Amino acid sequence: MLEQIKNVIKLTTDIYLEKHLPRISEDKKQIAINAYNKDIERLANFVLKSLFLNDDSLLTESFIKGLHKTFYPEEFNQKGIDKDGKEIIWMIPGEYKKINNFAKTEDKSEYFRDIPGWTKEKEAYASPENIEAEMQRIIKYFNNKLYSEKEVENKKDGIFLFILDFIYVHPFSDGNGRIASILLDLLLLKIGLNQIGLKTIASRDKLSCDRSIFLSHEQRNPKYLYEFIQKYSN
Repeated sequence: MLEQIKNVIKLTTDIYLEKHLPRISEDKKQIAINAYNKDIERLANFVLKSLFLNDDSLLTESFIKGLHKTFYPEEFNQKGIDKDGKEIIWMIPGEYKKINNFAKTEDKSEYFRDIPGWTKEKEAYASPENIEAEMQRIIKYFNNKLYSEKEVENKKDGIFLFILDFIYVHPFSDGNGRIASILLDLLLLKIGLNQIGLKTIASRDKLSCDRSIFLSHEQRNPKYLYEFIQKYSN
């Protein structure tokens, strides 16, 4: 099971290693590969020990926070500069964001404006003060949906709708897309379906992916994201 979990994670993360290796000297490549494999091992062990993949295990805030925390090396954080020019800790792994982050709507306006009802405001993520309540809401809805549905396809729809909600809550300061992609595949594995590597597929046409995510979330119908995945998976 550990190897299976590692392979699931790598569907999302391998692309980052592939992009990084050509940028560094030959003598540092094996060091980077070893560090990457160590990160994958750490994250896979967390998932395995959490018992999340057991049939009767519910999705929890604790698991999602732990997944985000374990995704990064120990004692890792991201620093930034506030509006007064002071250095601040911008992101702490495993903790919900305390500073607003925003979708890059300026890159999408021309591509999205033909969608009825689309506005930049609809691309806004949840504010820090609402994160905990929003996460509790979407997790509760998801757990009820997953365990009340009998058909696998309906469970799959519920998984995708949860991931769409997660993306629009955007609970962490960084790493939301990668965590969403890994979490999606773990949930698919949990119900016995093939994994996808959404973050990797999205990199092939990010604007089309963002459009499909918006439409699927807005209409509460994952068909647009399914169509995107089918188109770019081959």
